[in-house]
Amino acid sequence: GPLSFAVALQNPNLATYGIVAGLLRKYSIHYSNLVYGKTPPLAKILAENSSPELAFLIKNMLKKSDNLIADSLLKKLGEKYFSVQGSWKTGRNAVQAILASKTDIDFKHLVMVDGSGLSRNNIVTPNAFVKLLNFAYTQLPDSDLLFESLPRSGIDGTLKHRLGGLSLGRIHAKTGSMHGISSLAGYVRTANNQVLAFSILINDPVPGKNNQGGYRLLENQICEFLARSYV
Repeated sequence: GPLSFAVALQNPNLATYGIVAGLLRKYSIHYSNLVYGKTPPLAKILAENSSPELAFLIKNMLKKSDNLIADSLLKKLGEKYFSVQGSWKTGRNAVQAILASKTDIDFKHLVMVDGSGLSRNNIVTPNAFVKLLNFAYTQLPDSDLLFESLPRSGIDGTLKHRLGGLSLGRIHAKTGSMHGISSLAGYVRTANNQVLAFSILINDPVPGKNNQGGYRLLENQICEFLARSYV
């Protein structure tokens, strides 16, 4: 039977062209061509649509692991920070410019290709993630927004069916997985109500073998141990 897949758009311009062209045909609006370009300063707005607020997008991105939002936000960050057209490069440069001095992350030994982490050319260490998480929790004025936007163990998002029982709601973390790769990074609330930042990255320990169940079991055991700890 037919199979249905949800995937990120590889060519947003082409997809947008198809949607707009289809709507014009539907309402019998004739046109000669659709052209992409910079909007002229005196152009007349016929219709506009605003996206949800950034806080909503971030929460949706983290809870559902939405790669398209993650990639789009990276490019938008580059556009806003440097006042140029957003791109992978400007987004990466913006992240480094904002975080390098505040987090002590060594960007010389870090490779960030995209915003979603889907590229296998990304190179990052657990230590870098923990530095970022510590900075976000202790110094960001809106740290609660990030904390509550992360999936909660046994409750919602990509952790809805993981780490229940005694760990229920005690882990706020982001998952990440591809063939041969599994990761979990975020925060765990310990037995004496302290909050720890943690990062677990498992990268192809047995080449060619994809043991996602085993990887996640190990991640769960580490998180459960930390949640039971007194620190």
